[in-house]
Amino acid sequence: MTGYLSPYPAKVQPNYRNRVEGDAVVERVHIMPRQDGGEDICQPHVCRECERERSWGAGQTTGKRVS
Repeated sequence: MTGYLSPYPAKVQPNYRNRVEGDAVVERVHIMPRQDGGEDICQPHVCRECERERSWGAGQTTGKRVS
C-alpha cells in the first residue's frame, strides 16, 4: 500500500454489515475506539479513513489533492 496510512489499526475480516445474499463480504476495516473503551469496526463505503487511504498521496496531510 502506498500513500496515506491511517493511524487506526485495520484488518481484513468478514463484514456482516454488507451482506451479499446472506454471506459476509471480506474487506479491510478500521478498528475505531469508542469513548467507553470499546471498539467498533468502520463501514468502508462511508469511513473517512478508508477514503483517505484510497485517494490521498504519501505524506499528504490535508484533503487538497496534490498532483
